[in-house]
Amino acid sequence: LDHSQYDAALAQLLFCEQLNPQDALTKEYIGVLYNAINQKEKGFAYLQQAYQLDPAKRWYLYSAALYKSGDRKQYKTLLTVAKQVAKLQPKDEDAWNNLRQAALANDNYKQALKAQDELDKLRGYDGLSALNRYRVYMMAGKPKKALAEIDRYLAQDSLNLQFWLFKVQIQEAMHAPFRECEASYRQILRLEPNNLSALNNYAYLLATHGGDLRLAESMSQRTIQAQPDNATFLDTYAWILHLQGQDYLAAFYIQKALRNAAEEDKEEIEKHYKIIMKE
Repeated sequence: LDHSQYDAALAQLLFCEQLNPQDALTKEYIGVLYNAINQKEKGFAYLQQAYQLDPAKRWYLYSAALYKSGDRKQYKTLLTVAKQVAKLQPKDEDAWNNLRQAALANDNYKQALKAQDELDKLRGYDGLSALNRYRVYMMAGKPKKALAEIDRYLAQDSLNLQFWLFKVQIQEAMHAPFRECEASYRQILRLEPNNLSALNNYAYLLATHGGDLRLAESMSQRTIQAQPDNATFLDTYAWILHLQGQDYLAAFYIQKALRNAAEEDKEEIEKHYKIIMKE
């Protein structure tokens, strides 16, 4: 639609509003059109009126507008609206998902988990349920509970690569015991033998925890063969060579790593560089 068509449609809807000022759908359409012509305040006001007239059906666009506002006060209103809608529509998955998102916008993690409980009652526990719970626990700063959720899902879907990647990410962040991280990396590489990030991270784990350096070198070598200019992979390979006493060769790779590194990645590489180059 061009601007004149928007104007014509808006004029017709405003006339319909005069004929029936209590029609929620008309007000919602008007709100949508005002947003389309960038009159956001009027658009928001009409979406709000539509919701107030028919909260059970006209909540979605109003909730979206509240969320997009980026205003913490509006987020509180969003949560209030979401609670009301979930109460009105207890069998509606979208309503509970909206409440979950509204709770997260307000850092209300307990409410978000309760909403997820209701979603699971409606559609069953699945990978999306586990992923939502994992994210809530991570946002709440509870990595142990996040890890437990990942393990819960892996118990029923042990071949899910993405959840193994989530698991080892949490384990690394929690500084889990070497053997636990190693077991996760082994499973990841069984599922995807050429996962370069896993190969690199497992190689570095072995190198820094007294593991098999020959195995670490072999895995690390595969990563730089695949991506010869990747600074992270080059750094890992150089460090493994250094630990094996091959500093002449390590110097070549650490210098290349430093040349290719992004500015924000240089600090750790520079530490290895100084040790290898004996500066």
